Parts: sequence; structure tokens; C-alpha cells
Amino acid sequence: MNVRHSDPAIMALQVELRVTKHAVATVARYQDDEIDVFTVAEEVTGDEGRAELARIEDYQTFLYEPSRPPSQGGNTSALHVHTIWVEGQKYSFFARGSRQWVFKADRVSFSYRTTEAGYRNIIKQTLATLDKDGRPVKREDRRFKAQLRTAPAKTGFSQRARHQKADPGLPSGDE
Repeated sequence: MNVRHSDPAIMALQVELRVTKHAVATVARYQDDEIDVFTVAEEVTGDEGRAELARIEDYQTFLYEPSRPPSQGGNTSALHVHTIWVEGQKYSFFARGSRQWVFKADRVSFSYRTTEAGYRNIIKQTLATLDKDGRPVKREDRRFKAQLRTAPAKTGFSQRARHQKADPGLPSGDE
């Protein structure tokens, strides 16, 4: 069966089933008797809540992955923990880059889930920001990061230091 990702039926199923158009198109290529159907229950733990048009008190970002020097790509798209303080409560989420999503003059609305440990995790897809004039703005990088950095960056080693290590009798230049 010839199925295209841009087919209106595929787009409708994508919205209805909350899956990617590629998943729908892949399944549509097979006959019904060739497909094993199973459902995955979404595990929701903790309470859900919502903050509406709130002003933030503080915004902080922390690098989550091992740091990299600019010569090895830097930390521009590295995974960071973004922390927002609203009315004395701390909310956080993971996102790429350290760029701030919300400023103090903005109003922000978002849904969050409270974990059993007491953390309030913002559901990124629900975060909406209005600037000081009430206009919706997008300052964030919402791309997904499939793989985290696992190894720390290699330390730089100058040629001069390498030669001195090989032959300690060479003058260091400090005299």
C-alpha cells in the first residue's frame, strides 16, 4: 500500500492518536492481520497543577551534561536544568541550551506535575510566555536531545608541555 506522510488522513490520525506522522504511515503500510496491537498506559505519578499568567521571581539554568570547550562544540545545545521561582515555589524542566525562556517582566502560564519527591516538573509543551506588552513570545529551543553526553571533554595539551613532559631536562622558560 502506498502511503504518504502528507496525506490528510495521516495528519488526522496523528492528532487523534498523539503519535508522529511517521508512525502512522508505517503502520498504514501493513494489513490489519499483520499488526500486533498493544496499549501503553501513560504512567502519571504525582499531582498535576497549573500556573496562569504568573510573574517569575527568579530564573536559573544549570548545565546537566559534562561541560565542553568551544573547540569541541561548546555548551550551546547541551542539556540544562531550567529553574523558575513563582510565588516562592520552585518549578523546573530540562531543555537544550542555557537561554532563558522567561524574563521577569513577562507573564508565564504552564502545567506542572509534582513528583513523589516533591519536585514540580514543568510540562514543556504547555509553557506559554507573554511579554510585557501582552504579546506571545518564543525564546526557547524545544528540540529534543536523543542522546546525552557521556564522556567529559579531553583536556587540551600544548606542544610545549608535551615536549617538557617527554624531556624534563629542557628549560621551561620560567627562568
